[in-house]
Amino acid sequence: MKNKLLLDKIRGLTSKERNNIKYEDLISLVMKLSPEEIIELSTIIGNPVFVRMCCGILRHKLPLVFSGSSIVFENPDGEILMQRRSDNDKWGLPGGCQEIGETLEETAIREAYEEATFIVKPEDLEFIGLITGEDSLVVYPNGDMSYINTAVYRVTKYSGTLKWNEESQELCYFNPNSLPENQHDEVAVNKYKTYMRTRKK
Repeated sequence: MKNKLLLDKIRGLTSKERNNIKYEDLISLVMKLSPEEIIELSTIIGNPVFVRMCCGILRHKLPLVFSGSSIVFENPDGEILMQRRSDNDKWGLPGGCQEIGETLEETAIREAYEEATFIVKPEDLEFIGLITGEDSLVVYPNGDMSYINTAVYRVTKYSGTLKWNEESQELCYFNPNSLPENQHDEVAVNKYKTYMRTRKK
């Protein structure tokens, strides 16, 4: 790969530094890359952020459509894992947007490790349902609007020690009927509750 050094330099930046690459520098970089290298760059930066960066001055104005996965980690006591997000101080489920070439199952498994350091096997993902349409709209504190078509999975078998990255302030288990009021993923949590009620019948 002829531009490996360039890509390694981007990979070595912090998340904040990558997000603050100037539009002109990004265009200059992308023009040097092959299609395969552009895909790698997108993965290094994170596809949703990369797409917005390529929008230039319209970066925070365009509503964009992405796909992603959310995971309901359930412990033996029936409590579910919630993430207090760093960007909006709201509680939601671990998860995130799909990267190029990933299946939604692969997205869930990757996000489980990145956000909670949990290892999940594909066969242990229990599909709950999809969030689409107006329910999929997410508006971020910086003004970004995204319609994120989200696959929701329940997971009861997982391993690893609970840790979190810079996207979270904390991760805690809660009784599904006693969740914090400031919710980020209310639609996904309600979908989980409906699924569990139906499952028990």
